[in-house]
Amino acid sequence: LYWAGSGQTADNTVTFEGQTVTASRTFSDTRLQSTLGISYFGGFADVTSIVESVQAPGTTYRYTMTNLTVDNTGQYFNYQGTVATWTLVCIYRAPSIVEDYKIVIYDGLETFWNGNSSVTSGNTFTLDGFAIGTTGDGEIASAIYEGDQNLQNNESLTLNGINLFPVGNTHDRSSNVPGVGGGFIGYGLDTVEFDITPFITPGDESVDFGVSTGGDLVIVNTLTVRMNYVPLLDS
Repeated sequence: LYWAGSGQTADNTVTFEGQTVTASRTFSDTRLQSTLGISYFGGFADVTSIVESVQAPGTTYRYTMTNLTVDNTGQYFNYQGTVATWTLVCIYRAPSIVEDYKIVIYDGLETFWNGNSSVTSGNTFTLDGFAIGTTGDGEIASAIYEGDQNLQNNESLTLNGINLFPVGNTHDRSSNVPGVGGGFIGYGLDTVEFDITPFITPGDESVDFGVSTGGDLVIVNTLTVRMNYVPLLDS
């Protein structure tokens, strides 16, 4: 379970499915632009036991997280930079899956914004620790916060330098993940899943995932990678 909020005072304890959950790891980032300083925080907790207790295998379930306190006043209100959101990442086994897959979660909290739509702010994350197998297929799912539908200057998500969204608004608080639904209007959450098979080759041991934005403030929280793989052998 990942959650994030706006404010200098972090809320490291939330309620998930009626149970109190305290972060075992925390994240924070502050974005400074001229006289503007806005801070964000994040938390992580392993809630496997809660998920297993409330949902039977093969069924659907609607999860609820509450009691997240954030700052929605001052600069957060003036610049529409309030964040209060969460993401549940589930890794599972199924008898129908016969391939060997490597699944890696890269997490943290990094804010991108410069307040100028003509200037790009961003970073490239090198994802490694695997070797892609003979079929060379893979996916990346990202959780990015605070995107806006009406801001789309210089936005991109790239893999090995190739833009995964050549046109349109990349960070538009929406989802293309099956079963998750369409847009999250007003919640500032982007959950996007990419088929990266055309951009990788068997034997690759890393990929570069890039995020950029212009006038839109975005916050990168998690990148989940699933790849057909072969184990790396020590020399």
